[in-house]
Amino acid sequence: MRNILLLLVLLIVGTWWMRSNERKRNTERMRPPGANDARTTARQALPPAERMVRCSECDTYLPESEAVAGAGGKHFCSGEHRDAYLTREPRA
Repeated sequence: MRNILLLLVLLIVGTWWMRSNERKRNTERMRPPGANDARTTARQALPPAERMVRCSECDTYLPESEAVAGAGGKHFCSGEHRDAYLTREPRA
C-alpha cells in the first residue's frame, strides 16, 4: 500500500513539474524579442543572405558577388574558366 501511495505522489509531482515547465516555455515563446535577447543580436550581426550561382565550367557554387560574369548571363568561378568555356563553346 505504501508503494502505491509513493507512486501516486511521484506521478502527481511529475505531472505538476512538466506542466509548469510547459507554461514557462509558452510564455517565453509568446514574449516579443527584446533588445537584450542574444538570439536577436546574433541574427542582426549576420550579413544578409546572398544568391549562389554555379560556374558553367566546373559546376562549383559560389556567391554571386565573387563570380566572374560571362556572355549570356553565365557565371564562372575564375577568368581562366571563363576563357576555357569560351574557347570550347562555339559562338553564336
